[in-house]
Amino acid sequence: MKNSVRIGAAASALALAAATVCTAATAPAPAHVTLQPRHAAVVNPNNFQNPDPARFLFENKITPGMTGYGLTVMHGDKIQKFHVTVIDVISNFQPEMNAILVRCSGLGLKHSGIIEGMSGSPVFIHGKLIGAIAFGWARSKDPISGVQPIRQMLRIPMPRHKPTLADARGGGSDFRWRAGGHNIWRACALSRPGWANLARQFGGVGGGSSATSGFGSHTLAVPAGGPRMEPLASPLMLSNASPTVVKFLTQAFAGRGLTPLAAGAAGSATPLLGGMKALKPGDLKLVPGAAIAVPLMTGDMDACAIGTVTAVVGKHVYAFGHNFFAQGRINLPIATSYIYTILPDLKSSFKIGTTYHVKGALLTDEMTGIVGGLGLKPLRVPVEIEVRNHTGTLNRNFHYTLYPSPHTTPEMLTAALAASLTAQRKLPHNYTVHLSGKIAFGHTVLRLDQRDDTGNFDPKATMLPVAMLTDNPFQDRHLKSIKIKVNVDSADHGAQITNVSLRRSHVAPGDMLKAFVTLKPYDGKSRSVEMKVRIPVNTADGQYQLFIGSATQALGEDAMLFPDRFSPHNGHELLAAVRRILGYKNNRLYLRLLLAPHGTASSSVELPNLPMTRVAMVAANASSDTVPLFNSVAKSVPAHAVIEGGGQNFTITVARHADNRFVPKHPGMPGFPGGFPGFGGS
Repeated sequence: MKNSVRIGAAASALALAAATVCTAATAPAPAHVTLQPRHAAVVNPNNFQNPDPARFLFENKITPGMTGYGLTVMHGDKIQKFHVTVIDVISNFQPEMNAILVRCSGLGLKHSGIIEGMSGSPVFIHGKLIGAIAFGWARSKDPISGVQPIRQMLRIPMPRHKPTLADARGGGSDFRWRAGGHNIWRACALSRPGWANLARQFGGVGGGSSATSGFGSHTLAVPAGGPRMEPLASPLMLSNASPTVVKFLTQAFAGRGLTPLAAGAAGSATPLLGGMKALKPGDLKLVPGAAIAVPLMTGDMDACAIGTVTAVVGKHVYAFGHNFFAQGRINLPIATSYIYTILPDLKSSFKIGTTYHVKGALLTDEMTGIVGGLGLKPLRVPVEIEVRNHTGTLNRNFHYTLYPSPHTTPEMLTAALAASLTAQRKLPHNYTVHLSGKIAFGHTVLRLDQRDDTGNFDPKATMLPVAMLTDNPFQDRHLKSIKIKVNVDSADHGAQITNVSLRRSHVAPGDMLKAFVTLKPYDGKSRSVEMKVRIPVNTADGQYQLFIGSATQALGEDAMLFPDRFSPHNGHELLAAVRRILGYKNNRLYLRLLLAPHGTASSSVELPNLPMTRVAMVAANASSDTVPLFNSVAKSVPAHAVIEGGGQNFTITVARHADNRFVPKHPGMPGFPGGFPGFGGS
């Protein structure tokens, strides 16, 4: 058995007054840039008017062969110089964007190449800021980099207000469900009835390819035929993360500009060790060339992206030289960072570091860089996960602070859940997990109550409602808090349905119809569960469909019978669909008796109380997406086991003078055939 967890606003004008970038050719680091950005409604992308030629050097004045230096941190908090030589200037590298090609040397770059984490490192020629290290090539033999021109970074739109709840979503979501990107969540959703209907609606029939990212993602798919210059990836430093968690995040963030790496953490609750012991309060500052961290989660597991500060404009910090997620308005923390070392790698070298102290919050995330505000407070979501087992040996409470973003929230919550479950040891060889709790979205609360047995527990599935409610085409709900309790039993309480039988198939109105479901536990004797349903007294004579089976199959039938309930058109309908899905429990057995049809249902609407002639026309049209809308009787009973799937459908006859014809027991359960005749079944 498997025993692992499967885991904006107006733009800044170029007419900037009182620009002061105090840098000398021999100085190790420039002083703060004290620019005061002005807001303008429109900026001409081809405007090369320099607000202060003594302080800036725009790309139209740069020629091949020019030399200068850049600033970055290779260890600790020490800002060091490396040398650059201009190779050339590329026009329209991206739409209305140029890039400066430079060859770098010094600081061991000939050995390591351009390093992930150098993104944002300021580059100076004749003491003037020309831009930031931002682009590179995988497996490049020489330390050649693309520099984001400072002219383009100064054009980044600046919001006029402090961060709000709306900024946690951003102004440019890629609608990853709709665009077909973010495939690790799509794949998880598409494997589950109910969730699959929502995922297909958001992503389109068939979905996207894992080879491409959704619109607005960090990078596009690399075309066949060779490498290309693209934004440097940002190392994602993880502390207290097991190899399983690191592997999951590596898969989840693949192609999205983040490279998850195991590292350490620093903070008020963590004793400082090694070189960090010598640091004094205030030693680490967000200045040009300094390391900068963007935390995604802190607490019992830390996760932060590492880059470099390009410039400080008043209280605005410019960094990275390329986008984080190109999200537009954004609200994530910015923090000082300590760099442990540089790890050279044949594919791409990277910095290993950690968050030191939060100094403010990001304001905007554009293709040419990120900008944060010093002193601003980022949004926080408290997450508490309580882990218990029957022996008490795993009893522990975990606390996390999530910094919400639709691009990272589901991944980080899944990682936190997996990290909590595997903090001390792997899950037992055989196990049953009971997960309960609540997820608060403002005044809206979702309650969780799910059970899974060996090999079937998937933390991603637990976070599917979060993924859909925080990033969808309708109304994004803002997380307020999450509290989860997980009980781990070292016994597998799973069972399979091996047989479903009826005592008789001919009944009269008012009769009690009895069914018997045979369950085969994972490590026990087969047993039978009785289910009963009373035939309504006003039922007309005729034949009717009866389904009996697991929650998984019952949910699939529900989605087929009532397609509009799983095809939301607004945020309220989406919330109702999510709650309906969560209402099915896989430790219960379900029964549904379909009675006379009384209308039609499609993916957009239910039309009850229609003439039977209209209903018959719909049933006869196999090409229509409309199905008959049935009256029905539904019941569920405890199974006292985790049911892995299966079910059976029957045709019963209702007659005023029904005989007591018995239905022979089925010899086995090869699987539920998948639908009722007449509306999509076989």
